[in-house]
Amino acid sequence: MTVNRKQKDRVDIKSFLYLRICKEHHNRYVESCKKYTQCENVVDELQKNGVMSIGLGRVMARDEIEAMEQSYAIVVVFAAMCMEAFIYDYAAQNLSGKFVKNHIDKLDLKPKWVIVPQLVTGKKFDTGSKAFELLVKLVKYRNELVHAKSRNRPSSAKLDQLIKTNAAKEEDKLTIVKNACETRKQLIKELDSLDSNKHKPWWWQVMRNGINGGVD
Repeated sequence: MTVNRKQKDRVDIKSFLYLRICKEHHNRYVESCKKYTQCENVVDELQKNGVMSIGLGRVMARDEIEAMEQSYAIVVVFAAMCMEAFIYDYAAQNLSGKFVKNHIDKLDLKPKWVIVPQLVTGKKFDTGSKAFELLVKLVKYRNELVHAKSRNRPSSAKLDQLIKTNAAKEEDKLTIVKNACETRKQLIKELDSLDSNKHKPWWWQVMRNGINGGVD
């Protein structure tokens, strides 16, 4: 049974702002990956010909890795913020701001996406769906970033291996970046299937279709 929905449009919406930041840094990450690959190819060729030292090549590679790390962190954190802001606005619009502040806001992101849709629509959010699977992974990677732990400094030899290992994992991080952006699409799609109300607010349309009207 659904709640009595007295919808009120929300102001100071932040979800689409966070979405724009995600899209921008997703594109930057992809571009940095291309530059890193090009840099690695050039450095390898120059080192083979004795033109460049290993040390200088390592510095150049590190610059691109740093650029990728920055964009990776921004995409993951802001993707989670985007979905947090959206589900709050959705709950506040359909329930009440006071109720959400007192009973929903302090929940973790995953239970918010399970509880809020059921409170509003009376239908269960499918925790076995691709949308929820992506959300679980996004929260995991977000937590790794915001609760980062330092480590003992490795030896020079181990540091070299660590740099190479991190570089080898960049393709995996590219997948994480793409999935972080895909999480928004899948969650909104899943929520759309539960919420039959045709009069969605403007910020819902932006989140559904993307910043550029369906091409994100």
